[in-house]
Amino acid sequence: MRLMTSGASPFSRKVKVFAAEVGLSDTIKTIETDYDDPESGLWEDNPLGRVPTLIIGNGNALNGSSVICAFLDTTHNGPKLIPEAPKEHWRALHGEALADGLCEAGIAIQRELARPIEIRSESWIKRQKEKIYRTTTWFDKEWDLTENLIRIDLIALACTLSWFDHRLGDQLNNWRESSARLSDWLSCFSMRNSMIRTRPEQHFLN
Repeated sequence: MRLMTSGASPFSRKVKVFAAEVGLSDTIKTIETDYDDPESGLWEDNPLGRVPTLIIGNGNALNGSSVICAFLDTTHNGPKLIPEAPKEHWRALHGEALADGLCEAGIAIQRELARPIEIRSESWIKRQKEKIYRTTTWFDKEWDLTENLIRIDLIALACTLSWFDHRLGDQLNNWRESSARLSDWLSCFSMRNSMIRTRPEQHFLN
């Protein structure tokens, strides 16, 4: 399998962490891709031109981190990281969707900050920050953050929060102050081997 990714993409890292946790790292080759380059080959496999995109053995492509992780969970014999029991299954997917939405709000901030300051919308940035602080506070109060628990929603959440630190630390450092339990959990989860090996500065699954 080939995983088309780009730089420090938090959604690509989510797939890499998932693959490592289920023992599939050695079956996937990462291909660094310029998603804006029509010659990269990405557009043929994903017309949206987005990463991550996984090319599986038959040459077909799977697009999006949630779909890719769901597929990978069907290809190993170990404990499933997407629970199979209905109640736990839907709760895990609910948490994953919230974590992914949290990430999208952070990306929206990053993109707005990249605009010239004279046309930058501070009100838009403020709205995204409010979404982020509401959601991190919700996870802090409502979510099962048991130490050493590994599940799709927790992988998505850890990759999102780590990306915040990596890309938006000076913009979003207040979330830790209001969500101490979540902050402590992230520090612990980040020590997992799968997280260490997939830090943005690492080259994993090459």
